[in-house]
Amino acid sequence: MIYTGYFARDKEYRERGYTTISISQFPPKYYQGLEWKTVAPSAWLLQKFKNHEIDHIEYEAIYISELESKKDKILAELRNYAEGDFVLLCYEKPGSFCHRHLFARWISELLQLDEPIIEFKINKV
Repeated sequence: MIYTGYFARDKEYRERGYTTISISQFPPKYYQGLEWKTVAPSAWLLQKFKNHEIDHIEYEAIYISELESKKDKILAELRNYAEGDFVLLCYEKPGSFCHRHLFARWISELLQLDEPIIEFKINKV
């Protein structure tokens, strides 16, 4: 099963037996897990967004275009993760605008998954 999540919860995901995979261009220095740079937004796109040169709508359109241009490579690399459960990580907290949610929607539609990829919920006991 594929989920999305964020770096601050990396340890909790791993403790529950999930493999974590960074899909960020620049993961935190402490992060020791797998990285999948192919699906990370380009440094150019990140810079434009951080400098407020583009808005969320433009960011989404450009990011989806970046994914589409690499679709075959993404699908080939996804086969590496076909077995097991994993969580795709980036920085933003759940509910915030984030490329991981855009990627999850895009890949769910592309693969025509019966259930969409969702944010991993950690239930505190």
